[in-house]
Amino acid sequence: MPRLLEVIASKPSSIAYRITFSRDVSGRAAMSGRAEGVLSLVCQRCLENFEWKFDTRFESSVVGHEREESRGSDAVVCSDGRIELNSVVEDELLLALPTAPVHAFGTCQAPPIRTGGDPSASPSTSQFAALRELRSQIGVSD
Repeated sequence: MPRLLEVIASKPSSIAYRITFSRDVSGRAAMSGRAEGVLSLVCQRCLENFEWKFDTRFESSVVGHEREESRGSDAVVCSDGRIELNSVVEDELLLALPTAPVHAFGTCQAPPIRTGGDPSASPSTSQFAALRELRSQIGVSD
């Protein structure tokens, strides 16, 4: 699952999934599944790794080609009589990932904000003071 490995902090030890195939009420091929496990993500608040438990369920129609109508549900393309199950599970895990992964509220803090300058610097050494001094040296008045 190369696309998943690009967005998680480390390779998962295992991901369990189960996929079943059936026919929907109109007789078309359908697929449903469940994936569960633990992924290591980077907290966007404190920038440390944390374990994210997931349990996601999904349902899709099975179609013969991309242009075939899926009647409002997600569709999985079955080309040449084959479905790439790893790609299906990877897609579902990517969709299930939190938009901004963070630890549970109150369990971490953002690192302190660092400024480029010296916090003890006086206003006279600010960027604007330096600009004012430069302008006075070249003879430009306010």
